[in-house]
Amino acid sequence: MTESLQIVADDIGVERRTVEDWRYTANRWPKERRRDGVSFTVHRILASVVNEDERWAAIEDAPFNPRTGARQWTPDSAKRVVGQRVDRPVTVDEKVQAVADLNRWPPWTPRFTTTLRKGQVVRSCVVAVARTESGPAYRACGGEGHLWRIVPGGQVPQSCLKRV
Repeated sequence: MTESLQIVADDIGVERRTVEDWRYTANRWPKERRRDGVSFTVHRILASVVNEDERWAAIEDAPFNPRTGARQWTPDSAKRVVGQRVDRPVTVDEKVQAVADLNRWPPWTPRFTTTLRKGQVVRSCVVAVARTESGPAYRACGGEGHLWRIVPGGQVPQSCLKRV
């Protein structure tokens, strides 16, 4: 099967993975269940809904699009239904996640992000001091204080920061 998909991909000038993706989406959406006016991309995203009845119901219930003032599917609205990260964040949580995703660059930064909300207190004081083959190296900054600031590489007490 993989060989025949590779032949098709080569014939039309796309990656085999793209043909596999098209095949998967087409198998998840029989022709009689597909909706005119709904893009293939939306069908592909909603194909990840495991339960068929939920999938069929989801495609029928297009969300309201405030930009157009109509009920219609967009790739982002489909991603919200299945719990994927959207390309254009709208809600506060989506925006927080987008910022957290940006904070994961460059690739040697830790794979976690903590978002401080009003009233939360940071109780650790670590700063990144080096990049090693096994990942970033940290040390305690040694400062004390109750006002903390988030800086590239960690969190430090305000008393450790120097004014420029």
